[in-house]
Amino acid sequence: MGTVFKKQTTRQVPPGAEIVTKGGSRVARWGVRGKLRTAPLTTREGGVDRIVTESSTYFAKYRDAEGVLQIVPTGCRDRQAAEQMLKKWERKVEQIKAGTLDRKSLDVSRLAGAPLEDHLATYERSLVAAEVSDVYRENVLRAVRKVSTDCGFLTLGAFNREAVENWLAARIGEGMSARSRNYYRQSLVSLLYFARG
Repeated sequence: MGTVFKKQTTRQVPPGAEIVTKGGSRVARWGVRGKLRTAPLTTREGGVDRIVTESSTYFAKYRDAEGVLQIVPTGCRDRQAAEQMLKKWERKVEQIKAGTLDRKSLDVSRLAGAPLEDHLATYERSLVAAEVSDVYRENVLRAVRKVSTDCGFLTLGAFNREAVENWLAARIGEGMSARSRNYYRQSLVSLLYFARG
C-alpha cells in the first residue's frame, strides 16, 4: 500500500530572519513581499541552522509491478486528490500483475499525467547535452510555456491539437507573422517528439 507525502528539504536561513521559540521549538521568521513567513529550524553538523521547507504539492510512494519503489510527483496540492492519483497508479500496477495491462501503457499514462514543468526540465537538460545555443534553448522553452499557459495545458496529456490550432489562428488576428507562428508550432512538436522517447 502506497502513501502520499510532501517532500521536506532544508536550505539556508533567509538573510535577516529572526530566530524565535514557538511551541517549544525554534523557528525562523522573516518577511517576503509584506507577508510574514515562518519555518522550523534544524541544526546540521557544526551547529549550522537551516530552515525546513515542505513542497507545495504531494508526492506518491508505491511499488511498481516489479516491486521497485517509485516516488513520483502528483502535482496535487490537495491530499485527497493526491491519494486518488495514487489509487489510480496502484490499480494500473495490479492490472499489469494480472496481465490485463502492459508495462509500456502504464509508463505512457504516467508520463502523460506528470506536471508539464517536469517534462520541460528534462527537455532542457537534453538541449544542454545536445549543446544547442542558450538563445535557442530559452526561445523554445519560452514558446512552449506561452502556448501551454494560454491554452491551460498543465500536463503533456492535456495537449490538444484543436486548442493549439485555435491559439495559432488567434495570433493571425493579432498580426503575428507566419514565421513566428511556425516557430511556436515547431517548438511544441519538438517537445512532444522528445517526450515520446
